[in-house]
Amino acid sequence: MYYHQFSVTFEYSIQGGGSAYSPPQVSYFSFGVLNKTPTGVSVWVDALSLFSFTNPLAGSTFKERWLTLTPNGTASSAGVVSVLYYHQFLLNVSYSVVGGGMPPTPLLNVTHFGSVVSYPLKGAVSLWVDSGGSYSVQSVLMYSKNERWISLEVTTGKVYSPLSVSLVYYHQYFVSISQNAQGGSVSPTSGWYNASSSVTISATAFKGWQFEGWLGSGASSYTGNASTQVVTITSPINEEAVFYPGLNVTVQTGGSVEYSFSGKSGSLASGNHVIYVPPGTTVQLTEKPIPILFVSRGFEVSGGFLPSNASVLVDAPLSIKALFSVNYVSVGAITLAIAIVIAVVALLRIRKAQA
Repeated sequence: MYYHQFSVTFEYSIQGGGSAYSPPQVSYFSFGVLNKTPTGVSVWVDALSLFSFTNPLAGSTFKERWLTLTPNGTASSAGVVSVLYYHQFLLNVSYSVVGGGMPPTPLLNVTHFGSVVSYPLKGAVSLWVDSGGSYSVQSVLMYSKNERWISLEVTTGKVYSPLSVSLVYYHQYFVSISQNAQGGSVSPTSGWYNASSSVTISATAFKGWQFEGWLGSGASSYTGNASTQVVTITSPINEEAVFYPGLNVTVQTGGSVEYSFSGKSGSLASGNHVIYVPPGTTVQLTEKPIPILFVSRGFEVSGGFLPSNASVLVDAPLSIKALFSVNYVSVGAITLAIAIVIAVVALLRIRKAQA
C-alpha cells in the first residue's frame, strides 16, 4: 500500500511576545498513524490528512494566554505551514452610576486578535486583549444635549498585563445661566452639574440698573425676585436674570411730569425720580407746568433737548431733566393787577377819611 505524502515543516510565530509559554507540538498523520512533532522540523505528512497545533500554548493561565485562531489544517501541499499565536491578557471592565438615572450602555473597544472590536458593557465584562493592544470606554454617555453621564477616570489605555478597570459615571444636567441685558453680573457660569447637587445662583445689578428677578424653566428651576437662591439640580434648567435700566427723571420746581409706558402711567412731582423699565421700552413724557405761573421749556438730555411732549427709548440707564421757567408775562400782569387793586383801595380809604 502506497501513501501519498507531502514534506511539511511546521512553524509558528508570536504576536505580542512573552516568555512564559512552551513552543507548540503538532499532531499529524504519517502512514495513517497519529504522530507528534516539535515545530521547525520537516516531516512527511499524509496528503489531505488533518494536523493540529497545541492551542493554547502550555504556560497559559486564566489571566494570560497564547492562542491561535487557526490551530487546525489539512495537508494539501508540501512546504511550510506557519501559525500565528496572539499573546493576550484578560481585561476586566465594570462601571457604576452616581446620581441615578438610566444611562445609555457604554461601548468598550479593544484590540482582539489584531482587530479593534466593540462590546456593549452590560454589567461587568471580561475580555481577552492583545498584549500591547488598546482599550477604550466611552467617557461621556449622552442621553440628550442637556443630560449626560460622565466618567472622570481614565477610560483609555494599553494592556501589558492582566488589568481590571472600574469606572464611575456621574449623572449630570446642563444648567444654563443667562441675562436679558448686560445690566449686572451673574453666577455661576453655564455648565454641567451633578444630579441632586445644590447650585447657588446669584445676580448683582450694575449702577443705574435694577435686578427684577429670575425667570426659570425646567422642573427644578427657580422663578422669583430673590437675587441669591439655592437650586437643587434634578433636571436640565434655564435661569435668566432680568435687569431693568433706570430712567432718571429730574423735575425742576414749577411743574410735574406725566409718564406712560406699556399700559402703565403716573405723575412725577418736582425732585429726582427713577423709573425702571424693560430694556427697549419707549416712555412717553409730558411736562405739566403750574398754570399761569410757569411755562414748559422741554427736556434736557445728554447731547441735546427734547420738546415738552417727548418719547424716549430706554435701552440703558438714561438721565433726563424737565425744565420749567417763570411765566413773566402772567406774573407781571398779576403784579400790575395787584398794584392797581392796592392803589384803588388806598384811594378809597383817603376819600373816606376826608369825607
